[in-house]
Amino acid sequence: MGYCQALALLFAGLAAAAADRESVDVLERAKAKVLANYRSIHSYACTETIQRDYYHPRAATLPRQCSVLMSLRENPTLDMVLQLAARDRLRLEVATGSKGEIHSWPGASRFADTGIDTLVRQGPIGTGAFATLLSLLFIQDAKKFVYLGPDEVGGRRRLAYAFSVPASDSHYRLKSESGRDWLVTEYDGVVYIDADTADPTRVTVTTRNVPPAAGVCQSTSTLEFRRDAGVSEELLLPVRAGQRFVSPDGSETQNTTTFSSCRQYSSESTITYYASPDETRVRRIAAKSALPEIPEWLPFTMELLTAIDTDTAAAGDRFIARLASPIRDGRRTLAPKGAVIEGRVSAVNIGYRPMEVVVIGLAPESLELHGVKVPFAARLDLRKNVVIQEKKKSRGLEFLLPPPGEIPQLIRLPGTHNLLKKGYTSGWLTAKVRSERITEKDAVQ
Repeated sequence: MGYCQALALLFAGLAAAAADRESVDVLERAKAKVLANYRSIHSYACTETIQRDYYHPRAATLPRQCSVLMSLRENPTLDMVLQLAARDRLRLEVATGSKGEIHSWPGASRFADTGIDTLVRQGPIGTGAFATLLSLLFIQDAKKFVYLGPDEVGGRRRLAYAFSVPASDSHYRLKSESGRDWLVTEYDGVVYIDADTADPTRVTVTTRNVPPAAGVCQSTSTLEFRRDAGVSEELLLPVRAGQRFVSPDGSETQNTTTFSSCRQYSSESTITYYASPDETRVRRIAAKSALPEIPEWLPFTMELLTAIDTDTAAAGDRFIARLASPIRDGRRTLAPKGAVIEGRVSAVNIGYRPMEVVVIGLAPESLELHGVKVPFAARLDLRKNVVIQEKKKSRGLEFLLPPPGEIPQLIRLPGTHNLLKKGYTSGWLTAKVRSERITEKDAVQ
């Protein structure tokens, strides 16, 4: 072996050893940062907007066997080509609690402690993008990371590591198709870590050998993180998360989640949707003593004071309306014309196939009486004569009958881009106010 050859081998060995030391050092620093980040993020909350796109294959029927289906997807035929069939949009508040991520509708008084499925009852939904998945991966699940090498994105050098987690070590769970159980599944993926800061910037996770009861052949998640100087330079926050769910019938749902309005709050603070808890209680007692309880099935007309644009609106958004007619029980006026109603958009669903249509749901939640906002619920008035009158006023507008046992409150409009304009009026019937279980802490303003 010549001198130059030996020298080259020596330098190569030194470079490999240096790269090895760097990969170990960066990984250890990243683990420490993730742990510190998870502890700090408990005092933060963000708004997350989730767009769910539903795709169906061109073929009417496909093999309902995951092993066969996934094999077909590797060499797709024309029958496997996916077509966008529908889309919906959700907006939630997300924070972390003792049991992981907790959620609420924007403007709600408390975070629900019963899981996201109590808020989002239909369609595939995942959690963990805010903080949980990153901490599970680095702190609990992954026992070994395999260094894959460096690359560069946007002028920043980053290091890539592969991981694989068996079911025995996994805390990654999927909801069963029946909705009754959570099922643990194994998974693997790749994490990218900034070589200078040791911040994890991107994580991809793919489930393997999913339990059949989940009703999903495979799910893939991609998360992107960065530090936001406008919130806290010490905090690593999610920017975007993508999730893909492949169903046994060949259909696919792609969820895209973006995060905004992140802010810090105090664990002792209490959100007051209308006023402080004591003040709200006093006012409600006063309102109840001053007015009789509003019974069900009383007709009234509601006028929107805020427009709802289906291109940007999401389930969870707040709306404001007013009574265009008083609520009367016989000769008694229980609520005067002009009384303000506040509520939540309960659905924004866009259909592309077999026809183009937009469905908007409205859920009134409060009514202002004598300066006090009291709980209020209502359903669309679907009596035949009312529907005929509404169709005459709003050309092309239709009402959807709900599934048995649900309150009807869905309005269907033609096309995929539409608007419920300010001043839009519709007929409603009063309904019974339903109570929801909420936590006594983790309230956020």
